[in-house]
Amino acid sequence: MFVRLLPILLLGGIFSAALQPTPLDSTIEIDLVFPLNETYAPLESFPVIFVLRNISVAWSFGFSFLWNITGIPDEEGAGREVYGPGGLLVFSDKDPPIPSDPYILVNSTNFHESVIPNNPFPPGNWVLGWSYSISSTCTQEGDTLLIEGAEPVQGSIGFTVKDGGSFPVFTENCPTLAGQVRYTGNFSGCPEIGTAGASNPCGAKIDAAQASSISSVLAVGTPSSVPSATGNTAGGGASNTLTAGGSSPSASSSSKSPNGAEREQPRSGLLGGVWLLAGLGGVLL
Repeated sequence: MFVRLLPILLLGGIFSAALQPTPLDSTIEIDLVFPLNETYAPLESFPVIFVLRNISVAWSFGFSFLWNITGIPDEEGAGREVYGPGGLLVFSDKDPPIPSDPYILVNSTNFHESVIPNNPFPPGNWVLGWSYSISSTCTQEGDTLLIEGAEPVQGSIGFTVKDGGSFPVFTENCPTLAGQVRYTGNFSGCPEIGTAGASNPCGAKIDAAQASSISSVLAVGTPSSVPSATGNTAGGGASNTLTAGGSSPSASSSSKSPNGAEREQPRSGLLGGVWLLAGLGGVLL
């Protein structure tokens, strides 16, 4: 279950106008490379990797793509840590030119050493959640233009970390579909969103060169045995291991999940460092 960590700006309005959109037909596909619904060995820094394809149109309008990892409490109530948020924020009028496609978004659960040293990702049962949101979209209804925020993609996946689990191998499996967003029109800078078609997660499969670059960025070493975390403190934030600094720890609060159980979540958080890999060669941008 995705715990929303940053407020999403939802702009609403109804305008009477005979506007006609510039036709578009562009679908961004988001695929999850790691983690999948499997059991993994404990690591000092646990990777979170998504591939975003056909991103150019989405980039021009701006969007946010966020993830976090939430612990599933055990019978004694331990294991409510939250890692994140991480992801990508794109502001159409401020960001640099559109990079090459595809984007490989590489984050990890580990803070930079200068913020919190020796912060391994603990064993337990976990849920990775994600969302893709757009601050404003436009829909034509007769002579009326409806403007509102949208969150067309939300998803989650469970995984386990324990001794004896598998070590990350990014080239072994096809990614799993995390979501699609189809852009069908442009109302003078306000996108129209439609229904997406067929997906192809295997088209985002990581090759050997990309996997080597990812491992270098993450500094993934051998699995380490770490004790299970206890208590109700937030675990950490999204930070890339190669950045000069890390994101700050988030303050913690308790909230109710849809099943009624209390869940630890940050009141606020800073987006962690992000590395982007592009192209078949996995070149760092």
